Amino acid sequence: ANKVLWKDYSSVSTNGRYITFTSEATNLIAGVRGQQIYRKDMETGRLELVSSTDGTASGMGNNASHTSCVTRDGAQVFFASSATSFIPGTQNIQIYRKDLNSGKLEIVSSLDGTATNQGDGLSTLNGCSADGLNIVFNSGAQNLAVGRGLLRTYHFQVH
Repeated sequence: ANKVLWKDYSSVSTNGRYITFTSEATNLIAGVRGQQIYRKDMETGRLELVSSTDGTASGMGNNASHTSCVTRDGAQVFFASSATSFIPGTQNIQIYRKDLNSGKLEIVSSLDGTATNQGDGLSTLNGCSADGLNIVFNSGAQNLAVGRGLLRTYHFQVH
């Protein structure tokens, strides 16, 4: 990589096969620029762009992505991003889940998985369970839970 790799924003699957990391390198995948999330399969050597709607440079996030967490089987990666190009109408730093088997990218820091009900404040990812069914993140959002304010820690079950 020709640019800084953000070791503080990396994750390793519980079986050690998959690694996710944040990088600004421009020589990892053709056409990719900016701070993006990648997943590397340590058995096959395959490197994939996670912070993209379609896995290519044309679908990459238009703003910084960081702080990833990968599931044991490597199929799901959770990450924080300020990109507004993933889902129309998103703003602030939100938490996303990318299913690398289906290619689906969805917002998690939302009451119902839509930009309409996204967290109205910045969110940062703390971690995810090995099976990807649970995540923990901090958020300054006022609308994610009744009676919450300022910076709170949330535990969401992902469906």
